[in-house]
Amino acid sequence: DLSIWIKLYFADRRFGDLDNYAKSILDGLQKTLFENDKQVARLSVERYIDKNERAEVIVEEVGDGGDV
Repeated sequence: DLSIWIKLYFADRRFGDLDNYAKSILDGLQKTLFENDKQVARLSVERYIDKNERAEVIVEEVGDGGDV
């Protein structure tokens, strides 16, 4: 199983729903970094304001009990 931490940086406060961004990122990583997004046991999505817009993604394997 996987733990995924997504940090989204926006230039201003005009942004969409965080869950839509997360779904797009997970769909993009599927079949490349992991086989199926059903492997995600833990998901954290955070937003920040920064003039350098970007997405940072950290993926870690977790144990059967959800421990990293």
